[in-house]
Amino acid sequence: MRVTGSIRRKLILAFIVALIPLVLLQVVTFIGWRRVRTDQIITGRTDSAAVAGAMLEGYVTDVLNENAAIEAGLQLDSSLMSSRRLPQLLDSVRSHYLTLSSYAIVNPEGRFIASSPKGASTASVADRDYFRRIMSGEPWVVSDLLISRLTGKPAFVIASQLRDARGVLRGAVVAVVDTHQLRKIFPTRFTSGEIALVDRSGRVVVDSRLDNLSWQERNWSNLDLVRRALAGDSAWSKSYVSPISGERLIGSFVSAPMIGWAAGSFENYGKAMEPINAWSTVIFMGAASAEIVSLLLVWFLGTYLTRPIRRLTSAVKTYSSDGLLLAVRVSSGDEMEDLAAAFNSLGQRITERETQLLDFATRNERLADAAQARAAELEVVIERIPTGVVIVDHQGRVVQKNIRADLLYGMPIAVGETLKEHVKGVRLLNTNGEPYSQESMPISRAIMTGTPVMDEEMIIEHADGGRTVLLVSASPIRDDEGEIIGAVGVLQDISERKRIEERERTIAEALQDSLTPKIPSETCGLRIAAKYIPALEEARVGGDFVDVFEIAEDKVAIVIGDVSGKGLIAARMVAMTKYYVRGYIYEHPESPEWVMDRLSDALLIDQEADRFITAFTGIIDTKRMTLDYASGGHEPPILWRESGEMEDLMPTGMAIGVLDSTYLRRSVELHPGDMLVLYTDGATEARTAGGRMLGYDGLKLMLAGMRGATVQEIADALQAGVHDFAGGRFTDDFTLLVIRPK
Repeated sequence: MRVTGSIRRKLILAFIVALIPLVLLQVVTFIGWRRVRTDQIITGRTDSAAVAGAMLEGYVTDVLNENAAIEAGLQLDSSLMSSRRLPQLLDSVRSHYLTLSSYAIVNPEGRFIASSPKGASTASVADRDYFRRIMSGEPWVVSDLLISRLTGKPAFVIASQLRDARGVLRGAVVAVVDTHQLRKIFPTRFTSGEIALVDRSGRVVVDSRLDNLSWQERNWSNLDLVRRALAGDSAWSKSYVSPISGERLIGSFVSAPMIGWAAGSFENYGKAMEPINAWSTVIFMGAASAEIVSLLLVWFLGTYLTRPIRRLTSAVKTYSSDGLLLAVRVSSGDEMEDLAAAFNSLGQRITERETQLLDFATRNERLADAAQARAAELEVVIERIPTGVVIVDHQGRVVQKNIRADLLYGMPIAVGETLKEHVKGVRLLNTNGEPYSQESMPISRAIMTGTPVMDEEMIIEHADGGRTVLLVSASPIRDDEGEIIGAVGVLQDISERKRIEERERTIAEALQDSLTPKIPSETCGLRIAAKYIPALEEARVGGDFVDVFEIAEDKVAIVIGDVSGKGLIAARMVAMTKYYVRGYIYEHPESPEWVMDRLSDALLIDQEADRFITAFTGIIDTKRMTLDYASGGHEPPILWRESGEMEDLMPTGMAIGVLDSTYLRRSVELHPGDMLVLYTDGATEARTAGGRMLGYDGLKLMLAGMRGATVQEIADALQAGVHDFAGGRFTDDFTLLVIRPK
């Protein structure tokens, strides 16, 4: 009986221990439920406040629309201002708004021109703050709460500017809102709680359930909820004291940003929480009853369960002392019967498990042998790869490499050394000639970032002064759980390819230098400044071209363009395009569109399949002071007028070489002091290190600060400005042409 009673007590104790977190969970759940229900009340009040604010803003918008309609009518018929129909018009508008105590039009001195009702026209509003704000330039104003001079009651004003058809300020349209009438809007829409509208000074304009508030009772500026809502936040409180009645309230205030007011919705705290408190009592009593019943059930269940346990205990003692597994028979019809059956098969399972463990050990031994064989095969494969291979662990120590890697470095790489140690005898440089640190090497970056580094050029400078150019790629190595355990680097010798590219670049540079025209600083009464800056040093043969030449005594041709791509092919297309354009312009100097059409036909037949050209061709007639031009998809030149206005000379057709296209001619007049700025996309597409692009607007803004400068000063300043914007590095060719008539 001692053992049986002990188990039963333990079951009861276990239930009590288990019951403690359940009770705590119930308490937490109950507290959370009360919080959610309270938050629902707050949310309802917040929504009501937001609707009230929206209704107020909608009301203000409707009145302002009526003001605008009156203004439009006066602009269409100026005689209305002095007509007898104007008071009738105001009466008609006011009749649609029972909330308006008066509706009037005042002149710039604050005197009434017309009003509805007529009694409102005896006073002046010149001393009112809202009128001064209207006259100071605000298009419309909603005043704070004030005392109406017509009715002597609280009111507020919705006023807007009144301008004639020429835009001259002629006065204001003034609508005076009776707050007593306005409050009648809200009770029909809100069945519970109270609605209040507060002006910018914190004074109650409308309360949906209270009227005839004194001026002092209307001052809620000291209420924190009101201050926060007027500051633009949504403010709520689960309990605060009413400034008027002193009762405990729950509610929210939200901002009405259109007019800078706040809208509030609130109700009595006790009444709002009454249903929640009632349900709280029901929940508490139900939970306590359930726990008492559960405790009694556990007592009886413990007594019932101990009967088969005693039989099972006897069998276990026998097995423990004699090593014999005796059959235990329990017919309880529950888990105890299953436990006895499991005990009976325990010996057999132990034997089977020992056999399985022996088989598993044998299989692991075979797998280890196979893994060693695959590692040896991998080592042979790596040695036979024609490129250099280096494998490092996560700490940067070399764990495997091939002979090709040794040859490329010009020295043996020792397994077990770090990256820093195995490159002591050489200098590793990037394409800018800057040395690599251990952290900046591609294989180190692959480990640190977890992303591959592809096709990065690296220069090895050997002790004898020789150089090898490598193309390096590196990828991280991850284990089965995705953790980075190392990286593999692949090295390819591209020294010969770089020498071939350098020879091609030298040829292209020579060709491009021979094609670069000598742009005159003056010709036919035009002052000219030109700039051409190639892009990156490694791609210094570009596709930009520019040409300026005289085609008649008073006519000058200007050409600027951009061939896609770099190198020898781009230089060849530049030469072909420039000579085509020169020949066509001399043939038809009066027709730039014909020149562009012929150029498109010629290049569609002759050009590379993946190349295209943007070009601008213009003819300046210095006698007639005109510019005739045609543009094939090129960056719009900027015509900077003497007045400071900037005009974009937009393309008249698509880029050449994309599709067969027809080009239009456009003409613009030139005036003394005007300036023409032509450029390629190397200027507008210049980017900061963060990727922000200069763009057309940025170029114009840069240009706007150069008024009064010479063409050469402007060209120099634009080059320096774009260069500084791009962080001191041009990623595309920069070509610029600045032209100004004398």
